[in-house]
Amino acid sequence: MKKIYLIFLLLFLSNFKSQDINRVKIRDSLATAVYDNKMKLSNELITNFKNLDYSKLNKKIIKDIGFKNLKSKNIIFYYNGYCDHYIDDDLFSIHFCAYKTICPAYNQTHFWTEKTIKYILSKYNINLIPYLGYVDSFITDDKPYQTFEEKIKPYYYDNSKDIILTAKKESKGLFIEKYKNPNGSKTEDILPFYYFSNKEEKSELILRKIQGKAENYQSIFISFKNIKDKIVIVRFKYNQDESGEFQDNKYKVYQYKNKKWKEIPPREEYKSTY
Repeated sequence: MKKIYLIFLLLFLSNFKSQDINRVKIRDSLATAVYDNKMKLSNELITNFKNLDYSKLNKKIIKDIGFKNLKSKNIIFYYNGYCDHYIDDDLFSIHFCAYKTICPAYNQTHFWTEKTIKYILSKYNINLIPYLGYVDSFITDDKPYQTFEEKIKPYYYDNSKDIILTAKKESKGLFIEKYKNPNGSKTEDILPFYYFSNKEEKSELILRKIQGKAENYQSIFISFKNIKDKIVIVRFKYNQDESGEFQDNKYKVYQYKNKKWKEIPPREEYKSTY
């Protein structure tokens, strides 16, 4: 009798394993199809935007950021390089950079360039501090437990790394964060960082964050979406709160038509796309 039960159990486990393997194959097949469709869309957008000059678009976006309306002269800008965000698909276990379908033709690597940053600094009395969103870090030096290069390697590469290398040739400041621990003790963290200075900054730039509140700086995040017919949707995010969330958002939509970049009226569906 025990042998019969053992045989039955082995057959059951074998059948279960076979079904599990089949589910994995189906999942992977569906994931591949989804990925292929997204890459097809990406290639179509790249072709649609081919050979466009973005210099005048960059200047329009700079004007619409509204640097004059920002209260601080120290502006942290979130830089994600190619990726405005990642897509995680729990059903198919897909994990890939969303720029491939969200903004393959025009993204942060086209806007946050050395040329664009120098232009901003020439027009406004501000300091620009890059913050690498995907590794949650300023551009800094190596740490004992992990080199900076190792940390950024999976997320910032090729052209998306250019602004990092450029910043390391510019000015250097300190970020000081003070906070209370649950046991009541106080902690002070000090981190050096590289940034783009307005050149009028005579002393070392020190940014302070006390109990989660920014003392002498503001943060902005600019993301992009590309749509066929040479349309770029830009989302501006301002006023980061103590939880790290941005409280204010605005959208602008630009289209390249008749050899010019022009702002066009935003549609409600654009806001829901990302």
